[in-house]
Amino acid sequence: MSDTKRTPPAQVNEGIQATSVSAEVMAVGRNARAFQNTERSSSQQELLQAVEQLRKGLESLQLQSHAKAAVDEDMAKLQSAAESGDHKADHAGHILESLSGKLKMVGVVLSEAVHLSEPLRKIAELLHIPLHLLG
Repeated sequence: MSDTKRTPPAQVNEGIQATSVSAEVMAVGRNARAFQNTERSSSQQELLQAVEQLRKGLESLQLQSHAKAAVDEDMAKLQSAAESGDHKADHAGHILESLSGKLKMVGVVLSEAVHLSEPLRKIAELLHIPLHLLG
């Protein structure tokens, strides 16, 4: 054996392997730093606008008080998720699926209500939620 030191390879894998990554910011490796701009991104603005458009569309339905209360609960959750910036598709997907189910129960057909289907489609697109979840 020789006393020579081994030189580390020029590139070192820090142990992260992924086929797909979704993140607001990310830093990998030694002394890595990640910064996040705290201003709302354009996609978050679009999401908040779509949620507001959906809220206005729902208000135009003039639902009975019990149905309105149930729908308002889901809308509050959706608004909170949109404002948080923590856009987890599975969480938002469950909220939209719940909202869709409640609307179906009171006889609203989303595909026929353009003032609802368009903002729902936009929200699903921005959060990468499959449209088939919404019926």
